[in-house]
Amino acid sequence: MDNDIALIKTAETIEFDDQQKPISISNLIPKPGDEIEVPGIEDPVTSNMFCAGKDKDDTCEGDSSGAVVINGKLVGIVSWGFECGASKLPSVYTLAKNYHEWISNHTGLILY
Repeated sequence: MDNDIALIKTAETIEFDDQQKPISISNLIPKPGDEIEVPGIEDPVTSNMFCAGKDKDDTCEGDSSGAVVINGKLVGIVSWGFECGASKLPSVYTLAKNYHEWISNHTGLILY
């Protein structure tokens, strides 16, 4: 699932408020021990991905495409993992910083 990322174009402008806000994309690569938020098992992990998890804390079915956030900025996107909460193996996430240029090219947004 390398490059597990997508953009959408809406027909109407999204109205932001306290409940829904745009998120900034971080330039960080998560390090072991970083606390993160998360509002194809045989696939290899590539440089466009990172692994995260602690004990049996894990993402589950339905979490795919969810955000991984550090200090209010997007660092990753839930991609895939092993059986939900049943192993001590980490989940795999798409590394957002690797897609700054791609997102800018497709949206016209300057991300840093």
